[in-house]
Amino acid sequence: MRSEIPGSDFIILEQPKRQCCCLVFGDGGTGKTTIGTRFAPDPVAFINFDGRAEYAVTRDAVPGRKILYTRIKMPEQILKLSDEEGKKAGQRILDTTMRNFEAAVRAAEKGDVRTIVIDTATELGDAIKLATTGRIDRVKGDFGKSKHLQDRVWWSLFEMARGGPANL
Repeated sequence: MRSEIPGSDFIILEQPKRQCCCLVFGDGGTGKTTIGTRFAPDPVAFINFDGRAEYAVTRDAVPGRKILYTRIKMPEQILKLSDEEGKKAGQRILDTTMRNFEAAVRAAEKGDVRTIVIDTATELGDAIKLATTGRIDRVKGDFGKSKHLQDRVWWSLFEMARGGPANL
């Protein structure tokens, strides 16, 4: 930026980016999903892990409101997986999540998405724990590794969103 006053350090500031990156926490049935499906700026890219959100998505996908939806399924009978099977399943879920999230950020850069919703953070956290330890029901030799990975995954999601124009 050039100075508007010769010989000074004054610059013209651009309009700041209007963007919201937040985590909504609350008991079941309190409207967390509805914030994303009904009130967040659309088009909304909705990444769903647990299937319960399908009702809210179909309810709020009224004419004139665009919700792009993907469901990332957790493994069935997750507690019966061996540790190695659990790690592979968890990594597949994380890879799929990141691929879809990155695609939504790229779409936001073109103006095709305004909000990215991840529903729910609990299931994404379980997938992260699964990828790290192979389990979601116990911490076997974890020693904080899954917590560290949780922090890294969430940090990268927030940073990707903040780097583009999408709300998260």
